[in-house]
Amino acid sequence: MWIRDSLRTVFETLEAENDDDVPILVKIGPDSPEESMLDLVDIVEECDLDGIVATNTTTSREGLESPRGEEWGGLSGNPLRERSTSAIRTLARHTDDDLPIVGVGGVDSARSAYEKIRAGASLVQLYTGFVYGGPRTAKRINQGLVELLERDEFSSVEDAVGADLE
Repeated sequence: MWIRDSLRTVFETLEAENDDDVPILVKIGPDSPEESMLDLVDIVEECDLDGIVATNTTTSREGLESPRGEEWGGLSGNPLRERSTSAIRTLARHTDDDLPIVGVGGVDSARSAYEKIRAGASLVQLYTGFVYGGPRTAKRINQGLVELLERDEFSSVEDAVGADLE
């Protein structure tokens, strides 16, 4: 309970000091238990924050096949993709429809971005995908998203947000 109260205090303080009405989003990690994720959604909505970024890096090495798999630190990119999409789906099922979720983690193609969108992300962030795919990654993803949206008969990305939740 003290964590909820502490988060609420932090978020209320941020909102009170936010004279310029800068959007405030909270980032959550993929290693958080489902109950903690749902508690966070409740607090974000109570404090009228602007959205959730899902997810941060993971410290889990489960299923990772790499000679560097034992290295310390946060893991990002493709090994995070499924965990991140699962977290987005969990959060989206618990939010009201006007709380944006930014999908992060393993986005490197139109397919991986589309998975996040259909799971409930209204925005998608690239990082590791740019590192390995270069600056044309965004263009390739956008072109591919258009094809996927047309294939599934959506007229916009907004129409596809959360389509897999139904």
